[in-house]
Amino acid sequence: MDLELSEEQEKTLTAFLDSEERDELINGWLKEFGFSTLQSRLMTKVLLPSLFKYLGKGGKQGVAWLDDKLKDQFPFYQKLSANLTRKILFNIERHGAKTGLLSQYLKVPANVDPKDWATLDEQTKTWVDQLNKLDLIIWSLGDLKATIKLHLDQPRLSINAPQSRLLRPHNAFIPLTGRKQETSQLQARCHTDDSFSWQIIIGEGGMGKTRLAQEFAKNMVDSGWDGGFLAHDLLGHLVDHDHFPNWIPLTDTLIIVDYAATKLDSLKKLIQQCARLARDAADQSEPAKLRLLLLERHADKDQGWLKEILAAGEGALTDDICDAWQPTLELKPPELKNQHETMTAILQATLVSWENFYDRTAPQLPSLVAADFQQLFRNTEGRPLYLQMAALHSCGIGSTHELLHWDRSSLLKDAVERECHYIDKLCKATDAPAKLVRRVAALVFLTGKISTQNKNLFAIITQEATICGYPQAEPAEIVNTLSQFLGDDKSN
Repeated sequence: MDLELSEEQEKTLTAFLDSEERDELINGWLKEFGFSTLQSRLMTKVLLPSLFKYLGKGGKQGVAWLDDKLKDQFPFYQKLSANLTRKILFNIERHGAKTGLLSQYLKVPANVDPKDWATLDEQTKTWVDQLNKLDLIIWSLGDLKATIKLHLDQPRLSINAPQSRLLRPHNAFIPLTGRKQETSQLQARCHTDDSFSWQIIIGEGGMGKTRLAQEFAKNMVDSGWDGGFLAHDLLGHLVDHDHFPNWIPLTDTLIIVDYAATKLDSLKKLIQQCARLARDAADQSEPAKLRLLLLERHADKDQGWLKEILAAGEGALTDDICDAWQPTLELKPPELKNQHETMTAILQATLVSWENFYDRTAPQLPSLVAADFQQLFRNTEGRPLYLQMAALHSCGIGSTHELLHWDRSSLLKDAVERECHYIDKLCKATDAPAKLVRRVAALVFLTGKISTQNKNLFAIITQEATICGYPQAEPAEIVNTLSQFLGDDKSN
């Protein structure tokens, strides 16, 4: 950069870079241009090396290597970073004038036309936008080739879709209820000083593991973390990439892996790399925090998939993995002041949400006595999913009078019948064999998420077609029908 700062001005900039408000000021300025907290934090990490290297403090933050790497990889980065650094220096001056935090105000460099300096605000939007268009997560990987793609599904509800989609965790049909304590525990463990830790959430089906993780990840993203679910196929692509050993998170990161037991081999590779990163982080003054959250119904450190993970690695690495493991969080039925209040709140919230969503009058929840609540708990075991299913079934028949008579088996049977009816309607429109589509849909739900682009899925469909008596069925047609049913053209 062609910036000529005096000795006093260099001291001012050094004071700023060493101040506690440094990142906050830069993040705040970047957010003025409409970028998210996460995007701003990532950009700050990218720009700081340029600032430090300019002052001859190349190794100060342990990330200066990124500056050289970006300049090698992207020809325009040097000019881009120089322009943005100029703008940051200008904002340091403005901030100092307002707060008196800085001992000296940075002045317009002698070799810069004041008129050009005044146009920086207009130019900066273009520079920041150009920077933002690059895949910043790719930059967090040493060779800039292997990628990690975390995803948080957004609500995708339609009144024409099957009712079961209202129950999908990402659609957040009703507010998360009775999980304040669990959320606080997860947040506390994320904000420890450990550079890496991993934890497991266990709980029976319908207890709300995925929904809790989804809401928790949203909160962490809002606070500036990168966070989300790492799908099965993307996890495999990441850990099997030739350059995965160079992977380094650029910002605080929360990775969530659902159906953990089905992804054992890939998880062992991921956790071993995370443990190595934690070991290397000891040499960095501000390492990014890395948290891994695994979701599964059961986990036992003395047997099965968890035992294998705890035994992964060799020598001290195995100890590091065990030391980074946090106590398992077992989900029980959610609870507010008491069990009765919680079940009532979930039922009532479902009725209200159904009424608002379909613009129809929902049946009223009857007055329930202690014996009624006991029966309701026996039927649903207090699991949020089954309570919502019971409320939705009441809406479907227009009455809550039979609410206490539906156990989990009858609720599931009713849900399956509705799903089959919806599949039959789709198959009539596409000429796909309904029996075959039903079987494939059942397999997908039993095995967990699978991409409809997965080659193995086509092989399974071919086998199922023969078994069902439709050897001539076209797998692609079945996949297209299945995609409509699942409400996603990529995965379920």
